[in-house]
Formats: sequence, structure tokens, C-alpha cells
Amino acid sequence: KGKGKGKARLRPQMAVYITFFRHYAKVGDEASAQAAADLHEEMVSDGVSATAETHTCVLTAFAKCGDKQKVFEWLETMVTAGIRPDERTYTSVINVFANLGDTTGAAEWLEKMVTDGLRPDVATYTTVLKSYLQRGDVFGAARWLEWMEVDKVQADTGAYNYVLGGFAASGNLSAAEQVFDRMSAVGVQPTELSFNHLLDCCAKARVRAAARRWLKAMEEADIKPGGIAYAAMARVHAADGRVKEAEQFLQKMINEDKPPMSVKLKTVEYVMGIFQLEGKEEPLQRLADKYPKVFEHLEAQGTVTDDELLSGDGGGLAAAALAPAPPAPGASGRGGGGRRSGARRSTSLEQRARKTKRRLSKRPGDSSAAGDRSSLEAAMQQFNKIRLKGEPSINDWHDVLRSFAGGDGTAPRARLAVAWIKKMREAGVELNAFSYMTLLGAFAEAGDSGAAVQWFERMVGNGITPLEGHFQHAVRAIKRDAVAKGTVQRPINETQMLERLLLASSGKQKGKVRSYDFIVRKLAEYGDTNGAAAWYDRAKAEGMFVSSMTCEIAAKASMEDGSETKTLFWLEEIPQTYGEDKLKTSITAFVRRIALGGKSLPDDAALDAVAAWMRRISLAKLDKKDVPYETFISLYSSSKRLAEASAWFNKLIDSGQSPTLEAYKDMIRCSSECRRPDTARKWMETLKLTEHKLDTDSYNSLLKSYIFELDVEGAVACYNEMVAEGLTPDAVSNALMIKLFSRVGDCAGAERWYAAALNTNHTLGWDVYESLIHAHLDAGDLSSALDRAKDLSATGKKTGAKIWVAQLRAASEQAGVQPDLVKQVVREMVRNGHEPGKQAMQAMERVLGRTGCRQLCDELGVDLDKLLRTH
Repeated sequence: KGKGKGKARLRPQMAVYITFFRHYAKVGDEASAQAAADLHEEMVSDGVSATAETHTCVLTAFAKCGDKQKVFEWLETMVTAGIRPDERTYTSVINVFANLGDTTGAAEWLEKMVTDGLRPDVATYTTVLKSYLQRGDVFGAARWLEWMEVDKVQADTGAYNYVLGGFAASGNLSAAEQVFDRMSAVGVQPTELSFNHLLDCCAKARVRAAARRWLKAMEEADIKPGGIAYAAMARVHAADGRVKEAEQFLQKMINEDKPPMSVKLKTVEYVMGIFQLEGKEEPLQRLADKYPKVFEHLEAQGTVTDDELLSGDGGGLAAAALAPAPPAPGASGRGGGGRRSGARRSTSLEQRARKTKRRLSKRPGDSSAAGDRSSLEAAMQQFNKIRLKGEPSINDWHDVLRSFAGGDGTAPRARLAVAWIKKMREAGVELNAFSYMTLLGAFAEAGDSGAAVQWFERMVGNGITPLEGHFQHAVRAIKRDAVAKGTVQRPINETQMLERLLLASSGKQKGKVRSYDFIVRKLAEYGDTNGAAAWYDRAKAEGMFVSSMTCEIAAKASMEDGSETKTLFWLEEIPQTYGEDKLKTSITAFVRRIALGGKSLPDDAALDAVAAWMRRISLAKLDKKDVPYETFISLYSSSKRLAEASAWFNKLIDSGQSPTLEAYKDMIRCSSECRRPDTARKWMETLKLTEHKLDTDSYNSLLKSYIFELDVEGAVACYNEMVAEGLTPDAVSNALMIKLFSRVGDCAGAERWYAAALNTNHTLGWDVYESLIHAHLDAGDLSSALDRAKDLSATGKKTGAKIWVAQLRAASEQAGVQPDLVKQVVREMVRNGHEPGKQAMQAMERVLGRTGCRQLCDELGVDLDKLLRTH
């Protein structure tokens, strides 16, 4: 711009400013952020109006360089200028803080976004969730899945897979399974990656039964296991001493395209290492003879990189157990020389096997006796051997620390853990969050509150931000110490100990809020509801509030303690953002969480307990408009408890409120599933008398009651009544009619309803085709059964093998069957990706004979000899 005398002064257009702002935001260093701020002020002084995008760029630039104070100042500038921050503004800042690993900043801005009346999308929540995983706080990431449910944001498969991968990396099988159950409960379909995470977790936890169960579930979900799944199965079977199964899964893994060759090599090496340690010479030699090329590659390729290990699974399958042992001092690198001699290979294999065995050590908190004397001595011996070969890594130090800390809760074990920590520091090993987490766990077991708080303070003083797990161990140590000394010694000053935790972790305002939240939560989890309430009051007095999750945990503890008043108090304190009925919304979410427990169907005992609490509290302490009657109707209906659902429906009427359409539909559905068609009909007639408009779903629920009873006349009358009401039957309606006629053996009628569904372009499910195919098979009409199976294949759905096996079995049991028909079935079966198994082979041989079977298999490229060996 010309500023000299006599020079023309041109005002840049907004597009020019935007180009510069985007550049500064992209660079994101301090100089660029300040340049963006200066340019923004100059732009405004030149008379160009600021926009949401210009402010967002400046905010993003300061966020990238970590200047939170400037971010807040510019947000205030934005609001003062009359520009309301939009979704893009908040999302941009949240993403920056999350990518920087600043979970507190990301969470704080997300809360600010919600407070401003904007709803974050699933991608924004997932970004915050990933930031917790980057810091190693898997449980913190899992809690964000719960927050998404509370905020009515449906987490997608990617979000669940991230958390599954986090638990898989640490071998926490119970937590991973809980996440998977919650994923299924909310209707999110698992992918191959989801099952791969679970199988990898089973391998790390060395739980073979769980691994076999999840592999079977994977196959039942029509997801073909790949090399990553087979690698995990090989590892878990090898660790369990199952030689034959381990070798079989290794072969399956080798035959797959994935995982990368590097991971395959390490998996074979892992299995051989286990066999070496267990003294299984025969299978060890067999593998060495079977995969000579593998080991030639292994000797030449060197250490596997993280990228290779994580390829193809989104970062979840951590392979620390497969990392090679460091070479002995003076030994040549893998890349040099040629193939080693047999003796050298044996030594190398033994080193790797020992490394593998050490990596399989149990995590703290396992039910196994990880801290007994033999395990402790073994850990020390292994560590000393590692030191003779090279410099131990921090993981090697932690292996011994876990052995000290995972004892039986006696003080000497905790002192040994402290001595080992000091030894680590003397050796120049930098302690991290996990080091302190393990040590605090030892003090918690010992009930040594003084040491726990002291080391907590040291940790914070060394610049490590405490996580929830640190608070959990510290508070547990304080509570156990108080219980132990309460009757035989002078009680400890519990409040003073907790204040020291608060003081140590409250360097900044946000840190203090977080510390209050954790202290209140942990006290509630340990059943100290009075202490939780007292600390909550202290937080409020300082203008701080705890999270919704902490309030719910305290409410649950109060309910279990039998205190209706305290439970209601905590529910009233839940920070609620959406809706006018704050208390009712909080109570509804609380009731569903208690009753469902993360599953799709309620637990009857939990549901009855929370219902009893609600009945007591609604008598005197709660306004009837805040009682979630319809939630109890829905929960009891889904449990098929008609009497209880009816009782809550009547309570709803008695409260003077009008039931919604969903409440009536729940009662119709529950009556149908309880096989009470007369009751379902009465609820339908009652619904007709209300102001609610009937819909197809209501009639489908009624229709099911006739289907369950195989009442053809009643079902047809119900269907016709739906049409007479001016409603259009949907795919569910036609599917129910097809199933009904198939089950009663009326193939002609089933075909008529099938044709009607196709004419209206309705998409039918796999179960409908299965029902129709079996009806034709039962009637002896194999040709029609094959036609319907072909129709199913043409829809693009996975047919599954049993559709074809059922046809072959029926053909083998029927006299006079044409061999050509059986051949057609086999051809379609193979075309749909299913090789004949044992039952299919037996049926084929009865009709075609062994020679006919071989000719057909040769035609289709199926290895008959292999099938016979396998089955």
C-alpha cells in the first residue's frame, strides 16, 4: 500500500487479507501469530470489516504456538466486535490443542463450544478422544465415548476402534470387551479392525479361551479373519503351549496378504522363541525347516520400524512383545555378513526368546501372583542378563519395577519399589508418568498415605501432569491408611492429605478444577459420599464445578448407600447444556446408565434397584414432571416384563401427563414379544382413542404378536387393517408376512408376499431369505430353494455357508435328485466365496460319488485332497 506523499493508497480486498491470515494460521509459530494479530488490527483500521474467518485464523495461529491466554483474549475481541464464534472457530482451536497433546485445552474449548449453544460433531469429539490416547490415558479417552452418549452424539466405528486399540496396546482385556459391548449396544457395527484389536488384546493378556471366542464372533459377523487376526491367534496359542494350533495359525497368517512381511517374520520368531524356552525341540526344528527363507530375511532386515508394525491396523496393534533383543557388545549387525552358522543362529534365537519371555510379564493388577518371590527373582536375573549384553531400555527397568510393585500389599515391597526408582534415577533413566503410576500403586496396596502423597508431590514437581490413575492410587492409599489406623492408632489427617494432593496439582486454575474433580470422583468411588460432598462444597465455594461423570458416580454411590436425598442432590448438580428440563434429563441419563450398564438390554436386578429408588424419591422429594416414567416403560418393555411396564404406564397416567406415541408402541411391542396378542390389540385400540397419529411401526409391532403365534388369519386381518387406515406397509411388514407363511409351510403364500415385496422395491434381510429357502427345502422343492438363494446372492449380501450346506444336505436325503442340481448348488456356493466343508462334502459324495466330487472340484479349482485332509 502506498503511504508516501502523492502516492495512491489502494485498499486490499478481503480475499487478499484472507490469503495472508490462512498462511499465518498454517505456519503457527509465535512470529506468525503476532503478524496475524497485527494484520488484523491494520485491516480493521483500514475500514475492512472483520469476519468470523479472520478471527478464527488468528485464534488458530495463537493456539498452534500454545499461547492460551492470547486465544482467550482474541475470543473476547471477537465477541466484543459482535461476531458470534461458529462451529468452525471452536473446531479449529479444539483440533489444534488436541494435536498438541493438550487434552485439558481441547476439553475446555469443547465445553466452551457447548456452553455457547453449538453442538460438536462426532469428528470433534473423536479428535479430543485421540489426544487422550496420545498421552497414554486410555481410560480418559473411553470416558469421552460416554460423554458423546450423554450429549446425544453417536460415536462412529472409528472412535470406538481408537479406544479398543488403546486398551489392546496395554493388554487390558476386560476394558476392551466392555468397550466392544457398548459399541454393539448402541448399534455401531464392528469392523475387521475392531476384532483385530480384541484378538491382539487376548494375545497380550494370554487368554486363549477369549481369543477363540472372539475369532468365532468375528466369523459369525461375516468378517473373514485376515493375517493380523491369525498372527494374534498364533501368539496366544504358542504362549498357552498349544503347538499344533500355533503352527496352523502361523500357516494361515503366511498365506494372507497382510500383515506386512516384517510382522509375519516377527510373529514366527515370537512363536519359535516360546518353543525354545519351553524346550519344545521338535516343533522348533519343524518351523526352522518349514520357513528357512523367513529366517534368512529375518537375519538381513534388522529391527522392525513402528510404521511397519502398525501398517494396516490404524495404530492399534502394538508389537512390543516382538521387538528383537539388542545385539551383544561386539556382535556384528544384522545387515552385515551373510547367513550365520547354526550355532550362531541358536544363540541369537535364545536371546530373542528370552526377550520375548520378559515382554510377556504380567501388568500390575493382574490376578496372577506377579509379585511372588520366584517371579521377583526371575525378573532380577533377566535384568542382569540384559545389562551384560547392552544398555537396558526404560521398559526393562519398568519390568522389574512392576515385579516389586505388584506384590501382596506389604510395606517391604513398596520400599523395594522406591529403592528401584532411586536406582533408575542414578542410572540416568528419566522417570515418566508410568513410573510414578506403578510406584503409587505399590503405596496404595500398602496403604501408605504419607509416601503416596510425598511421591505424588515429587512427580508434579518434576513436571509430570497427574492423570486420573495417579489420583486413584493416591486417594486409595489415603483411604486404606485411614481405615487401618482408625481403630488401633491415631487416625491420619485425611483432609490434610487430600489438600496436599490438591495443592500439588493446582499450579493453574484449570489444574485446580481438574484436581477437585478427581478427588470428588475417587472419594465417591470408594464409597465416601460424605467426603465427596464436602470437597464438592469446597470446589463450589471457589467457583469451580466438577464434571457430569463425577456427579453421576457420586449419585450412584449415594443410591447404593440408601440415601435418596444425596442421590437427588448429585443429579441436580449435573451440568446440563441442552433442553429446558434439566433435572429430568439428568435423571433419565442416570437411570439408563444404571439399568443398562453399557449393554443393549437392561440388567433386571439393576433396573429393579433404580426403579425402587425412583419410587421412594418420587413420593415426597421429586416433582412428578421430573420422573422419567416413559424411560421405565421403555426399559421394562425391552426386558419383556409386561406387568412392570404396565404399572409404570399407569403411574404416568396418574401423574396427569399424557403418554407419548412411543410409550404406546413400547406397550404394544412388549405385549407382542410376551406372546399376548389380545393385550397387544387392546393397547392398539387404546392408542386409536388418543390424539396420536397411527403409523406403520405401531401396526408392525401388533403384527409380530400374530407371527409369534403363527396366526395367519389374525396377521392378514391386521395387515389389511393397516392398509385400510391409509398406511403404507413397509419392508418390515412384508418380511413378517413372508416369515409367517414360510413357517406354516405355505410356500405359495410366501412366494406371493415375496413377489409383493419385490414389486414395491423393498429390501429384505438375510433372515427372510433363509426362512423362505428352508420352507422350500422342507417342501422338497430344491429348485425353488436354489432360485431364492441366487436372489439372495444377487442382492450383494453375504450369503453365509449354511444356506448352501442346507440345500446340499436336503438333496442328499431326497430320492431321485438330479446331480446337475447339486452341481449348480456347489458352483454357486464356491462363487459366493465358500469352500465345501465336512457336511457339504458328505452330501456331495452321496449324490455324485467320489469321482464326481473330484471332477467338480477340479472344474472349480478346489483342492479336494486338502479338503479331505482338513475335514
